[in-house]
Amino acid sequence: MVSQSSRYRPDIAELTARASALMWQVYPGYSPDFFDENELRASVRLTIELASEVIDRGSAAPGAGKDAGLLGRRRAAQSVPLESVIQAYRSAERVMMLDLLAASESWPHGLIERRVELLLTTFDLLTDGMIAAYRETATAMDASRRRSELQLVRLVVEADPADEALLVEGARTLGVPLKGPWLAIAFDVHTAGEQQDPEHDRLEVERVRRRLGTALHPVAKAVLTGEQGGLPLALVCARDDREAVVRSIRDLVEAFDGDARIRVGVGESSAELARLASSCHQAAAAARAGARSREPRVVVEHHDALVDILLDGRPSAAAALVESRLAPLDGHPYLVETVQALLENDLSQSRAARALFVHVNTIAHRIRRIEELTGYSPVRHADAVEFALALRWGDGDAAARDR
Repeated sequence: MVSQSSRYRPDIAELTARASALMWQVYPGYSPDFFDENELRASVRLTIELASEVIDRGSAAPGAGKDAGLLGRRRAAQSVPLESVIQAYRSAERVMMLDLLAASESWPHGLIERRVELLLTTFDLLTDGMIAAYRETATAMDASRRRSELQLVRLVVEADPADEALLVEGARTLGVPLKGPWLAIAFDVHTAGEQQDPEHDRLEVERVRRRLGTALHPVAKAVLTGEQGGLPLALVCARDDREAVVRSIRDLVEAFDGDARIRVGVGESSAELARLASSCHQAAAAARAGARSREPRVVVEHHDALVDILLDGRPSAAAALVESRLAPLDGHPYLVETVQALLENDLSQSRAARALFVHVNTIAHRIRRIEELTGYSPVRHADAVEFALALRWGDGDAAARDR
């Protein structure tokens, strides 16, 4: 039987104050932005009272798991980081352990061991119960938020004026601003070469999506992700200006590890989320244009890819252009090389000759041969533009086949 002198009678108010001081505005999420300090003190007091009762009874207190579950669900709903809640339990445990050891100096050694073990076991059970409830709640909240996010992105992409009230409601639910500057980003992610694997591609898309949110956090007020025309899509509200967002995207793509081919398209800015549909379509078109690049990682802004987007929008006409301008030169690679040299040197025959290390008369002879085979002259401005477009589209086709 435990004597009166061996009973543990802590100063609950003192321990609550000491433990709360170790948590409040110390761990992320333990601040007025997330919940009230009085609420923290109440929950800490409840935990200390429960642990004290267990030590005094010598056995687990009924309802302990329920209290821990309520705390876990509440902290998850308040968006307090799980690690902070775990650290808070450890702080309360440490305060109680030190107090218990100080009060037990005259107790039998075996009794001290049993009570220390009871205290540790109690906090282990409380922490485990809290974690399970927190994760369950957080998972449900994430699923709900994801549904709301996908619906909001769909509303923006479809740009149906009748749904504007739903858009406003969705923005309020997710806590995102209606005013911008907003811009859209589309990305095309594929495994390179012969190792193409749809499941691996889906994992790579998810990696890009998650890293995009992290990379844009310093320069964006909000990032929403969804899909547009079969491509993953992100809607970004810039903190200051569009260029800071684009720079962050370029840095992310450049530093991305792995062998995936990543093409990112960036649309123009809009002052309002409700008017961002055009930017969404621009971003998707720019990403598709980027997919024709031979570079493994590219970021394409819509205004820099207008020619490629026009060609991509009329593939049959673009293919006919390649057929009429370049197909007759099949088997004559030196003639294609001559066209490229002329285009790269402002149609100057002398400069093209120097670039190819041939005599200028050789260039003149090749030009006549090109005219004979195709009916078009690479030094006539209008024809040269068409040769340039044909080469551009043909090179993109080759890059697409290499994917």
